[in-house]
This record gives sequence, structure tokens and C-alpha cells, in this order.
Amino acid sequence: PAEVTPTPDAPPPAPDELDFALVRLADRFGDADFRGEPRGWISLPAAPPPLVVGDPLIIVQHPDGFPIRMAIDTEAILPTPPPQRPRIRYATNTLHGSSGSPCFTMDWELVALHHFGDPAWTEPKFNQGVPAPLIWADIEAAGFGSLLGQAPGA
Repeated sequence: PAEVTPTPDAPPPAPDELDFALVRLADRFGDADFRGEPRGWISLPAAPPPLVVGDPLIIVQHPDGFPIRMAIDTEAILPTPPPQRPRIRYATNTLHGSSGSPCFTMDWELVALHHFGDPAWTEPKFNQGVPAPLIWADIEAAGFGSLLGQAPGA
């Protein structure tokens, strides 16, 4: 509810308000041929990669259905929101329609799914994403952990 108001920190989102969808496809899309190689998969981490204020962030987006675009900010990670707020904040700019885009470290580690921009549209101060490990935990808690493969380091 808070993220549809001008004050996105009050009330904080509940731990189960992660804004993602798990979709089962008819085929294993990552096994599909792409230029003579399997397309591949992005691993969903069970543990968060370390992030420090000022770290860079890459967002791979398809804004409003347009071709793929990359948003890169070399000083992106902003101070963490209050602990009860299950989000990561960053300065990386995205285009309208980019919610759900994966957010990566410079080492291509998935850290979040882009979720939301500052409601202060005229002078936005942040974008934010749902941390990937929280999504992993939610999928496991719902009984679909076997769809994720093996946890990194397991």
C-alpha cells in the first residue's frame, strides 16, 4: 500500500509483498538455441552478494516492450532503507515500463528485480528493487524450490 502513495516508506511493505511472479513455461527456454549455443539461465541467488553504498549497478530492461536496453550507473547503490523494508535502493535510471527487469552487480550477479521508482516524479531521488534472495526464499516457502535448481554454494 505504501508504494502507491507519495510517502513510499510509510507503511513499509510486508515481508511477503515482493512483487514478482513465478511462471512455468511449456519449454525450457534456457536450453533453446541462440547462435549455435544454449541460451542459458540467470541464477537466482539464495544469499545476497555484498553491496556497499556507491557500488555500481546494471539493469537490463525492455522498457514498454522496446528492444533490450542497459542502464548502468557506476555509483548506484544508495543507503539501505529501514530494516523492515525489504528493498534495495539505487540511483540507476530506468525507462518507463522497466519493472521486473533484473539488476546485476558488475560481475553479473543478480541482486534484485527492479520494482519501483520514487513517486517524486519531478525530482526523483531513487529507484528500488526487490532483493533476489528474498524472492528465492519466498519461492522455496511456497513449495517450488525444486524449480530453482541448486542454491549457490550448496
